[in-house]
Amino acid sequence: MGGKNHKDRESNEDMIELLDVSKTDNIYSSLISLKISDERLRLRFSIDPIDFGHLKRILEFRPYENTGVAKYQYFFGFRYSKQNDGLATTSVRVEQLDRHKLF
Repeated sequence: MGGKNHKDRESNEDMIELLDVSKTDNIYSSLISLKISDERLRLRFSIDPIDFGHLKRILEFRPYENTGVAKYQYFFGFRYSKQNDGLATTSVRVEQLDRHKLF
């Protein structure tokens, strides 16, 4: 799993980036960025209120020491695991400058 060819450790280019979550007039939404056909798109879509809290916690997560040095970026991992309730879980790649780690 830890080799140089392991995609989610080397590049975020094809990963879905979580940019923002918001609540306006009781409508919960998420803004993501993803690459489709060599074009990077930004998409906003509605989400469940429960997911709003989960995604907001991701965007507030600051695992590196120098939190004011550069912006953080958050990408959904390539691997998903199904839970008993039919939902799926995934890891999140957190980046700041040249540092990145899956959580």
